[in-house]
Amino acid sequence: MKGGSDMSADSLKSAIQAEYQETAPCTLDVSVKVPAQEVEKAFNDIVKEVAREVQIQGFRKGKVPTAIIKTRFAKNIVEDAAKQLQNAAIEKIQGERELVAVTALDDGKKMPEADKEYSFKLTIEVAPEIKLPDYKKLTVEVPKSEDAAKMLEERIANLKDIYADDVKVDTESVSGDMLKVSYETDFVPAEDASPSLKRMAKADEAWIWLHDPEYVPGANAALTGVKAGETKEFTAVFPADWRESGLAGKTVKYTVKVNEIQRKKPITDDAVLAEKLHMESFDKLKEEIAKSIDAKIKNDRKNAAREKVLDILMEKVGEIALPKSILEGETEREFSKIANQLVRSEADVEKFKAEKEKHLAAAKKEAEKSLKRFFVVRKIADAEKLEVSKEEFDTQIKQMSSYFGYKEKDMLKAIRQNGAIGEIHADLLTGKVLDHIVATAEIKEV
Repeated sequence: MKGGSDMSADSLKSAIQAEYQETAPCTLDVSVKVPAQEVEKAFNDIVKEVAREVQIQGFRKGKVPTAIIKTRFAKNIVEDAAKQLQNAAIEKIQGERELVAVTALDDGKKMPEADKEYSFKLTIEVAPEIKLPDYKKLTVEVPKSEDAAKMLEERIANLKDIYADDVKVDTESVSGDMLKVSYETDFVPAEDASPSLKRMAKADEAWIWLHDPEYVPGANAALTGVKAGETKEFTAVFPADWRESGLAGKTVKYTVKVNEIQRKKPITDDAVLAEKLHMESFDKLKEEIAKSIDAKIKNDRKNAAREKVLDILMEKVGEIALPKSILEGETEREFSKIANQLVRSEADVEKFKAEKEKHLAAAKKEAEKSLKRFFVVRKIADAEKLEVSKEEFDTQIKQMSSYFGYKEKDMLKAIRQNGAIGEIHADLLTGKVLDHIVATAEIKEV
């Protein structure tokens, strides 16, 4: 049955006539004609389908006379026939043009008649015409890789700092110390103020770390060089963009009592560090760290080469026309991203509105860049017959699930709901194309 159905669909598409007229860059008006014979077949197929499923009192299911079906369900039959024929036409167009969107369809103006030729018009958008430059054996310059030996030393030193024990000291405080304090201020927060704002005004017990960023502006300088048991006064000048809006732009006097000072005790024995990290030896720890550093260097080099290849390709391709509706949709998406990044409060809303045109221009520029990359990458993928396999897609979903802590089926469901399937597929294809080009390129570190 399926084979017969496929043959019937192929026959219909072959019979459909489509004439194209370019009206704007990437935009075509399409005049479609479906022969009367194919229209009649479509009507008959739909009538048969309705007859198989419909139940009418006085008749057994599947035994309702055709004449009654045609009369009682005339409107539905015509609408279904129109939809079937239009979809067949769109499938035909997809086989003849790089269709990216159907932007207009005059299906409401003219409906098919069972024994007559059916004609209608579509407005479509197609992929831009792109003349691919020579992208093989490129010379690609990337930044020099980091010094692996130096990175290893820094990583070990950092681990020794992280896993160092905190010990109580009686000496004067220095940068990096943790101070157990109590404090009060001349700032009186409102009764309905947030707990964090109230805590900034007064605390019976708190820990202040003498490092950047400061807990309170001026605290590091004021509390360096003090001993446990001492009380210190200083004035904090909060900047206008301070994280607690209730303190933004204010000047507040702090009275701080230092109750205890803790300082990290450096790890001097390599074996102790290995033990803290549950490694059998320090040599084994160094080996594992060296492996991760090597992987990072290689990955950074690959990503740098990918980005450089993209830049080279975009420069070689130059300006291209983009489908209008696709560009508008991508611009809207980029604009929403910008809004989500910048709008956090009522004040941000007003500022964003005042600078709307600037943000729209930035969104359009980013959309143009993104779409240009997409179409160029897709063109190369077609030329090189590169595709994203089901296994590659499934692996990506698995990795994303692991990273975000979701079950794979839930991750996939969320991606579908957000309409991100196409984006993930495009990212994977882009990576595949760029790796293909990088594999033939001469990579130079500068």
